[in-house]
Amino acid sequence: MIKIMPRQLHGNIKGISSKSFAHRALFCASQADKPTKIYLPDICDDVLATNSCLKSLGTTFRFEKNYVTVIPKNFVENNFQSTQSYAVDRKIFDNKRKNTPIFDARQSGTTLRFIMPFAMSVIEDAIFTASNSLVSRPISQIMQVMKSNGVEFTSNNLPIRALKKFAFDKIAISSDISSQYVSGLLLSSALQDSDVELKVLGDVKSKPYIDMTVKVMEDFGIKIDKIEDGYIVHSKGDYFSPLNYKVEMDYSAAAFFIVAGAFSEEGICLEGFDKNSLQGDKSILRIIEKYGANVKFLDDKIYISSGEKRPLKLNVKNIPDLVPILAVLACSCQGRSIFVETDRLKFKESDRVKSTLDLVNSLGGRAYFGDNFIVIDGLGNLKGGFVKTYNDHRIAMAASIASIICKEPVIIEDEKVVSKSYATFYEDFNSLGGNYVFTAGK
Repeated sequence: MIKIMPRQLHGNIKGISSKSFAHRALFCASQADKPTKIYLPDICDDVLATNSCLKSLGTTFRFEKNYVTVIPKNFVENNFQSTQSYAVDRKIFDNKRKNTPIFDARQSGTTLRFIMPFAMSVIEDAIFTASNSLVSRPISQIMQVMKSNGVEFTSNNLPIRALKKFAFDKIAISSDISSQYVSGLLLSSALQDSDVELKVLGDVKSKPYIDMTVKVMEDFGIKIDKIEDGYIVHSKGDYFSPLNYKVEMDYSAAAFFIVAGAFSEEGICLEGFDKNSLQGDKSILRIIEKYGANVKFLDDKIYISSGEKRPLKLNVKNIPDLVPILAVLACSCQGRSIFVETDRLKFKESDRVKSTLDLVNSLGGRAYFGDNFIVIDGLGNLKGGFVKTYNDHRIAMAASIASIICKEPVIIEDEKVVSKSYATFYEDFNSLGGNYVFTAGK
C-alpha cells in the first residue's frame, strides 16, 4: 500500500513511450522482411506481454538502452549467417519450433486480441492463455470470426488451443465491444496471400485506435484503402521494415499529470509530445481547456496550470481510458459533470464504471451511474481515504492524482499495478513534489 499526502505538483517531466503504438510496431516488425530498430525507451508490463507472445512466434529481440531491435523469424531462417551480428542463438531458435507454442498475454487485453488472429495467420497450432481478469474478458467475437475462416478451438474459454490456419480475403466484425478486434484483424490481413476486404459493422467505437493501427501498418509498407464501411488491405504476405522506427510519447499516461497540472498554480510541463498525434487520448488537452485550465503547446512541450474550474459534459465513447482521471477532474469543481456512452467501461481491466464510482465515493465525493452514463456532483474537493484499485492501473494512478485535491491522505491498496502501463509513475510523481510513504495497512 501507499499513503499519499495532499500536495500540489509542479515541475517538468518527460513523456513515456506510447504502449498502443509500441504494441502495433512490435507486431508489424515481427513479420517484416528485415530487422527493425525501434526507439522504445519505456517498456511497461503490457508491452512485455506482447514481446513474450511474439517470441513464441519465433521473433528474436535484442535490447539496448532506449532501443529494441526486432529480428523476424523468416529473416533468421533465410539469412542465418547475416544474423550473427544480432547474436541469434540457432539452437534456441530451432527449439522454439518443436512444441506447440504457448502465447501468454498475461494481463494485456491488446496483446490477447492481437495475437490470436495474428499467430493463427502464420501457424496452425497454438495455445492461448492469460491471467487475472483478462481470462474472463470477452473474446467470443474474434473466436467466431476465426471459426468461420477455418480455425478450430478446443474450448470456449482461456486457456484455449487453436488448430488450423486462419486464412481469409473477406471478413467482417463489429467494434461494439472493442476496437482491438478490428486492429487485430487489420494486422493479420497483411499476412494473408491476397488482398483483404475488412468490413467494420455497427457504430465504430474508439476509432482513433484503429487509425493508429492503419498508420503503423502503412509505416511498415502496407497499402490500405479506406472504404465506406471498412478497409481494403493490399497484402503481400508480410511487412516491410523501415529499418528504424520511433514510438511516440503516450497521451493516455500523460493525462494523469496533465490533470495534476490543472490543479497546480505553478504548473507542470510535459516534454516530447507530437502535436499532430493520432492518439484519441490527446483530447485530454481539449477537455482540460474546456474545464478552464491554462494550456500551451510549444514545440514538443505541453504547459498546464490551474485556471477556472468548470463542470464537464462529455461523450467518452472514444476515450474510455481517460474516464478515471476525468472523474477526479470533475470532483475538483463545483457542479454536475456527466459522462455518456460508458457501457464499454465494464470490459476494461476492472468494471471501470464500478471502480471509478468507488474511487470517487470512497474519497468523499458524490458519483452514481445510470443507463450508459456516469454523473459526478463536484464539491470542489475531496476528503481522502482508502481506495481499492481492483487491480486496475488507471484507478491507482487516478487515485494518486486525486490526493492533490483531498483534505486528508489517500491510501491506495496496490500501487504496484501501475507497472501495467506506467512503470515509472511514482518516480515522476515524486520528481514533481509528490509526498508519499509505503505502508503495511490502512
